[in-house]
Amino acid sequence: IQSNEKVKTNLKTTSQDHSKIDWLGLIGGKSNIESVQVVSGTRVRIAVKNVSSVQIDHLKTKSNDLGYHADIYSGNIVHIIAGTNAQALMNTLS
Repeated sequence: IQSNEKVKTNLKTTSQDHSKIDWLGLIGGKSNIESVQVVSGTRVRIAVKNVSSVQIDHLKTKSNDLGYHADIYSGNIVHIIAGTNAQALMNTLS
């Protein structure tokens, strides 16, 4: 059994890890983004113009690699749960 401190360390994502992913490419490019905002401090909500341009399977896989969770909600809304990295991710997409 891992100590709580070790588990917390394993869940942390560095900005270097975050920057390795082409977030804009997975969302369909900057021109596909209508709006992006941080919600509840831990989630990034992205309204996209064309949901079919979002590479959702790759987005889910890459997000999971960092301990994030991504999915499409309400037709054209992409949510990425990024924890304390939500603001950094929003800045990448803005």
